Amino acid sequence: NMTFSWCFVTESNIICGGEVNRHGILSHQTNRQSLLNSFLSHHDSRVPLFSNCYTGTCVPGNGAFDVAGNVVYNNSASQTFVSNQEGANIVGNYLKGGLDYNPSAMWNGNGNMQVYVQGNYRAGSPSQSQQAFVSGAPQWSSQPILPANFAPKTGQQALLDVKIRGGALPRDSTDARLFREMESGTGNLR
Repeated sequence: NMTFSWCFVTESNIICGGEVNRHGILSHQTNRQSLLNSFLSHHDSRVPLFSNCYTGTCVPGNGAFDVAGNVVYNNSASQTFVSNQEGANIVGNYLKGGLDYNPSAMWNGNGNMQVYVQGNYRAGSPSQSQQAFVSGAPQWSSQPILPANFAPKTGQQALLDVKIRGGALPRDSTDARLFREMESGTGNLR
């Protein structure tokens, strides 16, 4: 199992070339993967990539992942990709577009997995249905997948929590700039 929380994951490396370099795989071949209360901004594609596949070698899906309480800003392509997992909890995340933003779904899943969504918020589209946060054709669940590995919250609460407690404190000038860019809707992929 792996939990990644209260981190700033920003400005992914888009100049290296190649699919793997652009995606930022969060973890590989684990049972339970959790991304909690973090700030993700200025990414080109699928950051983070939750997967049990790496360079063409896949391990059968054997777990679930949690994406809860995160702030996601200015991602230009499909936000997060899920591969070979049994289920996903996508709860209480805050999504905001930016100058490079592509208004695709926040997460991309497939028909082999169950997805539970609740409390997510897209700035500028507050009435958007929870199912609009996931593209593809997953099986929708009315209950969290496996025991929840997070405290439920709303997307708006995630924004406040990450603003106050996210990343290394005190923030350096780069992290402070990135959060200001999210608040003002500025900044570009680098």
